[in-house]
Amino acid sequence: MGVNLHIHHIGVVSGAFKADTEVARINFIVTNSANYMVDMNINFTYGIAFDPKGPGAGELVVPTVRGLISHLRGEVFPKLEPFV
Repeated sequence: MGVNLHIHHIGVVSGAFKADTEVARINFIVTNSANYMVDMNINFTYGIAFDPKGPGAGELVVPTVRGLISHLRGEVFPKLEPFV
């Protein structure tokens, strides 16, 4: 095929990122330059989590907040409605 692809490091990084933090390293080496074509589609996912030592206990922010909103709408607000 004429191409070597080496994924050296893909890791889960927790905590705050510092400047120039390496999350992944992919080396792409062409070993036969005759008529090669490159078409890559790489998708990364990431999430933001609460501080593990705080009340969010390291949980992901978006799903946790969605759960809180759902609870407020379904349980808390209906019980408060008679008082409004």
